[in-house]
Amino acid sequence: MHGHDLRRARADGRGRGPLVLLDVQGAQPHQARGPALSRGGRALHRLLGGARGLPACSVSRTTSSTRGFAERGQNVVLQGPTGTGKTYLACALAKAACQRRMRACYIRCPDLEEAWREARERTGGERKLTRKYAAFQVLVLDEWLLDRPGELFRGFLLELMEARYGSCSTVLCTQFRQKDWHARLGGGVHADAIMDRIVHGTAWVEMGELNMRRKLGSGSG
Repeated sequence: MHGHDLRRARADGRGRGPLVLLDVQGAQPHQARGPALSRGGRALHRLLGGARGLPACSVSRTTSSTRGFAERGQNVVLQGPTGTGKTYLACALAKAACQRRMRACYIRCPDLEEAWREARERTGGERKLTRKYAAFQVLVLDEWLLDRPGELFRGFLLELMEARYGSCSTVLCTQFRQKDWHARLGGGVHADAIMDRIVHGTAWVEMGELNMRRKLGSGSG
């Protein structure tokens, strides 16, 4: 098995839960590098755009604004309507981090909330869940704020963001602009605190309006 291969494992084996991306153990340093983001938009566009049909400008904009984000512990927000490639690019950023020997994880926010509800039923479960997701150097949270989090789940999100603040990178995929976040987070002190730990110094990438699913679907007909 080569060093640039990545293990992917769903937590429950049924296609749900977190998608964990881990560097293959024991790979030689020169094997594990792969196409790094620091090599610019053209390399990543060949990796992604050729298969997905993403515009080169979108990929270049992403690489220029996120280069070295994981090493700096910087957050990234990919914002745009459904079908614009947010998840695809976020997983590419996570994969690139893995190729630089960092631990990364992808999870949808609805699945994270479900895991949190199950954890609360076990003694110390919520604390363990926080530590688990705080430990990943890159954490992709997809469908961020698609559902409005309740008060207790907002408390969990605050603890998670506090644990990750300044030392780890969180990549958020969302359909909502920053101006809408506060209201969707409940508009109170939890909303203030969560946003304070996310938005400052974050790399914001607007994905545009082109629906890649519609484009690819029409092209295959």
